[in-house]
Amino acid sequence: MSLHILSSRGFQPVLVALALFMSACGEPSDPPSDAERARILGDAEIVFVEEKVDFTDEQYDFTGPTSIQALKSIIPPNEFVWYGTSPGDPPPFEEEANGVYKCGSRNQIREVSQLPATIEGIITLQPRYFQRTVYCDSDERFYGSYFIEDSTGGIMVLKESRIEDFYMGDRVRLRVRGLVKYFDTIAVLVSDEEEVISEDNPIYYRNTSRELEEEDAYEVHRIRKKVASLPTNQNFNEMCLIDVDNPDLDSCRKPCAFNNDCESGTCDFGNSQNAVAGYCTTDEGEWLVSLDREIGQRQPRIISRGDILEVTGPVVNSFGLKILVSRAGQMRFVE
Repeated sequence: MSLHILSSRGFQPVLVALALFMSACGEPSDPPSDAERARILGDAEIVFVEEKVDFTDEQYDFTGPTSIQALKSIIPPNEFVWYGTSPGDPPPFEEEANGVYKCGSRNQIREVSQLPATIEGIITLQPRYFQRTVYCDSDERFYGSYFIEDSTGGIMVLKESRIEDFYMGDRVRLRVRGLVKYFDTIAVLVSDEEEVISEDNPIYYRNTSRELEEEDAYEVHRIRKKVASLPTNQNFNEMCLIDVDNPDLDSCRKPCAFNNDCESGTCDFGNSQNAVAGYCTTDEGEWLVSLDREIGQRQPRIISRGDILEVTGPVVNSFGLKILVSRAGQMRFVE
């Protein structure tokens, strides 16, 4: 008589329980020593992980029914904090006037007749970007945000979930029902589920040698610069790059309290009121590159100061203009 346990669904829970019981009775194993690890790995070396991302210098030739630029133009240009929603999505707050709702202690949410609006674009950053913003006095965190761009420009889409239903290079359509502007951040606040139109499209980039400007936000730029400071878990995985012919690796993002702390340039405190929060600015130029957590944990060990890197990614204006990297294929060593 033969017993075919693997072919019977009824025995699977028993097998799982038995396997767990047997593993629980085993002795814990010690991690291998350095000598044993060296014997196992032999001549293995740390290499740069390749994650291919297709880029192109050919501009997109499409928009959705509403272009992204037209969507962003809904937001009044002189507002610092602004919230807009579709008339079909009234917020659960007190209505102060027709279509205007009280939002926290000082702000308002306005019904916008142009919403909902359908946009379409290429995903330019993996949907796992962390963005924190304030919504009606409430501190909101979005862990799965991403960037999308059409022929007129780009915008950030706030998303709570980090489950990736699409990837960089996918062409996506979404119906926008709410917008937010919070100081330097302009983003889609509320939208319906995305519809993937096509996959693995090349991402349009602009070659840039100048310093980044506010108008570059949400657009994809490519720079070729020298690494001056490395990304670490102490600086939020942010590295600073300088011009290739600049020999001073210590000039990039040097902290300062007074102007005389800087050999050249001035001590820039940005929007901070903290006297010790400044950085030296120079006439030589500097470029910030922010690696997301997953890239930051596995790539910096093979990036060294003085390396020449070509970096391609969308620009965000968040405590300084910087290029965002969420896939290793956005970075390339230049010999």
